[in-house]
Amino acid sequence: MSQSCDISTQAFRRWGVAPVGKIGRNVYYLVRDVLTNRTENTAARKHKADSAANQELARSEREEKLRLTKAQAEGQEIKNAQLREKLAPVELIEWVIGNVGEQVITIFDALPEQLKKRMPKLTDSNIETIRREIAKVHAIAAGMTLDLDQYYGRKQT
Repeated sequence: MSQSCDISTQAFRRWGVAPVGKIGRNVYYLVRDVLTNRTENTAARKHKADSAANQELARSEREEKLRLTKAQAEGQEIKNAQLREKLAPVELIEWVIGNVGEQVITIFDALPEQLKKRMPKLTDSNIETIRREIAKVHAIAAGMTLDLDQYYGRKQT
């Protein structure tokens, strides 16, 4: 039978096909048994390969589910911190800073006249110097942005 399958006798024995008879040194097999053995072996190898692929797919699905769960937990932690007023959205912080900036600029704008009223000895050049300094503050406040990359020390690309 091993000759008809074009393999060595030892290899054929490793297949594990049960013989139907033995006469002297000759061992006899049914072709049906050999075909069944090979069909089962092929199916087992295919199942093993499919099983490995399924295990890889299941592993990647578990990893993706874990990543998603972690992201959801982090999102919930952020929401909870906002509810406890430990965190605030960037838009809210920018709005608050903008409002405070408007109030500060209003006070600075009125400052030269108030100083002139309280200190009549100030000259017009002194008042103009104060206005120039206030203008510098205006420029700084107008150009202010909330740069989180700079705050956290991240490089800008």
